[in-house]
Amino acid sequence: PIQGSTYFPYRFISFSNGMDFFKGEFFSIPSDNDYILSLKPDNIIKYKSAIREDFNEILKITKPVYNKLVEKGLRIEVVNNPDLDFYKEIYKITTIIFSENWGYKNLSFEEFLKFANSSQSIQAKLSLHKVMFDDKLVGFSRYVEESDDIITFKTAAILPEYQKMGLGIAIAYKGHEDAIDLGYKKAIYALVRFNNRVDRMPQPDLVNFREYSSYEFNL
Repeated sequence: PIQGSTYFPYRFISFSNGMDFFKGEFFSIPSDNDYILSLKPDNIIKYKSAIREDFNEILKITKPVYNKLVEKGLRIEVVNNPDLDFYKEIYKITTIIFSENWGYKNLSFEEFLKFANSSQSIQAKLSLHKVMFDDKLVGFSRYVEESDDIITFKTAAILPEYQKMGLGIAIAYKGHEDAIDLGYKKAIYALVRFNNRVDRMPQPDLVNFREYSSYEFNL
């Protein structure tokens, strides 16, 4: 990877409105992106990050789906003190869901555990949700607390057989509902790939503040 990271291979900032970087966000300067473009990459994969300050519309859109799924057996709960068994389950889910993704880098469980622990803050009001369906762990969502009033939505993961049921919309509802209850005033959505299903969900009151590009070259 050009930037020395297996997590963000060949990815550069292609647009920014000047907003400060959030925790864990890589950075570059426009000339880096311009240089890679001048080499005429064969393919460009785009991502973006956005911020929302008003949760009312997103709650209104997502609540009906959440309520219907709760009636069918959905349960989304905050995880305050994840134990080793929980991390083992999350590791299995992560491997199943993301192993076919572009740029995926496999981690051993030990590496995964170090990464998870290093990115968690025991002081954070919200860092993890577990997603249960009929008492089975089918996914999770991860958050990073930027400050007392800003929360970053980092990852939402659902097992393949439970996808396209509306669980992502339900996670969005529960994430915003809990964010309000815990005193967060703003939500950042980090590194969403263009045309991702989340990207296609109605997004009122959302401001895109950064765009990124990953490049493929046929060698």
